[in-house]
Amino acid sequence: MGRKLTTGKCHLQKLLDKRNLEHKDLSEITGIDTSSISLYASNSRAMSLDNAATIAQALGIRIDDLYDWIPKENRAQRR
Repeated sequence: MGRKLTTGKCHLQKLLDKRNLEHKDLSEITGIDTSSISLYASNSRAMSLDNAATIAQALGIRIDDLYDWIPKENRAQRR
């Protein structure tokens, strides 16, 4: 059985910088408001699955590439 994962650091800003895109550019491409994109890029808010899929598709990447993924310890493992 695989381990549960939780999101770590968001890589959106790095991905945008690499493509010379600004928040407003991604907003125009995806229809996601600029303020939400800014919050995602600054790690102030986690993306919904729908928005992560939309952003990943717009950037030509996998959803997995948007975040660091950290193994989540469950109660059975702590005993």
